[in-house]
Amino acid sequence: MYRMAVALTKLLAPVLVFTADEVWEHLQPKPAGEPENVHLALLPTPAAEPASETQKLEWQQLMQLRDAATQQLDALKKSVGLNKAGEAEVVYPRS
Repeated sequence: MYRMAVALTKLLAPVLVFTADEVWEHLQPKPAGEPENVHLALLPTPAAEPASETQKLEWQQLMQLRDAATQQLDALKKSVGLNKAGEAEVVYPRS
């Protein structure tokens, strides 16, 4: 979680200037080899290894489920009159 906080702070620094500065001040301990100011830090680099075939299949399945859920929510919004998709709940049936 610490590495995610460091990476997200670096990525958000150009947009959320003051907030990123405050987060960087509160990160303890300071990331090794990083400057005192988040705006002087280099952006994070992506992972060196590409995604495995298993990971690609999992993401493909997740995107298919997301598309199916979105279609159902759109139909529900039209038939029931929901204003926001957040008013509905997606339930995955267990076998």
